[in-house]
Amino acid sequence: ANLLYNPQPQQFLPPNDADHGTQGDKLVIAMVGLPARGKTYIAHKLTRYLSFFHGAPTQVFSVANVRRKKYGADKPNEWFLSSNAVGEAQRQAARVEALDDLKGFLKAGMERGRVGILDATNATRERRKWLVDELGPILQSRSHIIFVESVCDDEQIIEHNIRETKLHMPDYVGKDQAEAVADFKQRIAI
Repeated sequence: ANLLYNPQPQQFLPPNDADHGTQGDKLVIAMVGLPARGKTYIAHKLTRYLSFFHGAPTQVFSVANVRRKKYGADKPNEWFLSSNAVGEAQRQAARVEALDDLKGFLKAGMERGRVGILDATNATRERRKWLVDELGPILQSRSHIIFVESVCDDEQIIEHNIRETKLHMPDYVGKDQAEAVADFKQRIAI
């Protein structure tokens, strides 16, 4: 059974004063937060909810997956330093490609509204402004960009997230667990 298929998605909102709300509008949800805070988990849960209950075509666009595909998964934590010009340029190229993929998805169809979810840290105001500037021309208004921030400062939860999810990423395949945890913690500290 396909768990992402809802045979009777809600086609129309109940009649009310807002009868002409956002049906058919294209929306972007941009995740915001530090690594290992649950952004990817939330993005995929939102995708399942919006697809199943509302029948909205929804897709997650992961900057990290684009980065791995373009530049490989095995990057030392120094590659993530903002002072690393080569790493910064490559990370920006991955952001641009993921955003271009998201834009293509939004432009691809007109049915019942499409929702693109950008899974990235988007932790700086400059990055969020860049997203608004890039997405402005293809969305009905700036209000069609929703920033969802995932905040967690509980060290036990962060440690659990690192061990349960990050250690299974392609970045750490074949690496010693303690070495991988230390490397990922260095990325977070950056």
